[in-house]
Amino acid sequence: MHILVASPFLPHADAGHGGGVYLDALVRALATRARVDLVSFATPAELVSPPSLAADLASVRLVPRPEIRDLQGAARLRQKGIMLRRWVQGGLPVVVAKFRSRAMARAIREATRSDSPPVAALLEMDLMAQYLPCLGQTPTVLTDHEAGHPVPAAIGPRGLGAGRDARLWERYVERTYRRADLLQALTAEDAAELEQRFCRTVHVRPPLVELPRHAVAPAEAPPRILFLGDYRHAPNPEAARVVALEVLPRIRELVPDAELWLAGPNPTPLIAALANAPGVRVHGFVRNLSELFGQVRALVAPVFSGGGSRIKVLTALSHGLPVISNELGFRGIEAPPPAIGRGETPRQLSDATLPLLLGADAAAAAGDAARRWAVESLSAERVAADQVATIEALLEERRAGRRSR
Repeated sequence: MHILVASPFLPHADAGHGGGVYLDALVRALATRARVDLVSFATPAELVSPPSLAADLASVRLVPRPEIRDLQGAARLRQKGIMLRRWVQGGLPVVVAKFRSRAMARAIREATRSDSPPVAALLEMDLMAQYLPCLGQTPTVLTDHEAGHPVPAAIGPRGLGAGRDARLWERYVERTYRRADLLQALTAEDAAELEQRFCRTVHVRPPLVELPRHAVAPAEAPPRILFLGDYRHAPNPEAARVVALEVLPRIRELVPDAELWLAGPNPTPLIAALANAPGVRVHGFVRNLSELFGQVRALVAPVFSGGGSRIKVLTALSHGLPVISNELGFRGIEAPPPAIGRGETPRQLSDATLPLLLGADAAAAAGDAARRWAVESLSAERVAADQVATIEALLEERRAGRRSR
């Protein structure tokens, strides 16, 4: 089987965000069962110094995506003007306008017109739905990572334009998702929501992360917890603030030397200011996750907005690190206690965390349970087999349709 994968960001194991790590594991797994071509956006830095990708991909086409924050002077103003024109005149939500690219459309068309074209195309994330028309008669699978509900962008101060952007997003989803031959989601909850919205079956792709060779030992770490995320993603600063200012102080009432580490790329001024709170340290992007996870007792990762599957939660569990979160944070994740601890309010979250900080035995048992569940549930081979089988079923449906005509 020959599959084309189209991604809005480069899949690689050292990506600073969960989506890049997730897609790296997916592409590597698929490449063991099929010929895989990759078409992906890449930042200027990634184009200059490409990260290590799956060595067994059949081909890789990288498309430049300029980051406004990396541009200077007239180039920066010009790019902002293009974005505003696409938003005002083109009716595109900001995040879609940001990923609008003739070069990407051309790369996808070239991939489907090669001497050995793919039998199906796998488009990852809602942003890539705008490129479905470029695939012609190639069967298409669109994977939604957030149930079609990203956070609306503000065009100006005090949230100016967010209402219009939300409306534009709803129109975009309604217009583009129906063009995909098959929709799939990362959780059963997201799939149910999309099924109700579009009155069609939505496949659920099982969760997946790359299993590290060795587990960490949370019982050997000091009484320290971790929050991890890319702080450009709006739900992360919101949750980090709650953990730092409402959860950690309650923990320190019983464990005075407890610490919270805030790690992840693109810390905002709000995140930087949290370093002034007692027991809080801001680390920024940490490349070696295994080393980072080995220095804490638990990942505390509540989520208060957004959909999709929580890659950072799956990644922590795969390392044998217990996770404390709320119902939304564990969406689509069925790991059992003591691998996970649940709480909705700051007090409940702190109560669920305290046993891991007060007792090494509790931390060890939770870590063992986390690793055991991950080994049993996050197999890359299983997910690749599921995805290939789903595509084969789509192709057979197409063939049956032709025979009936």
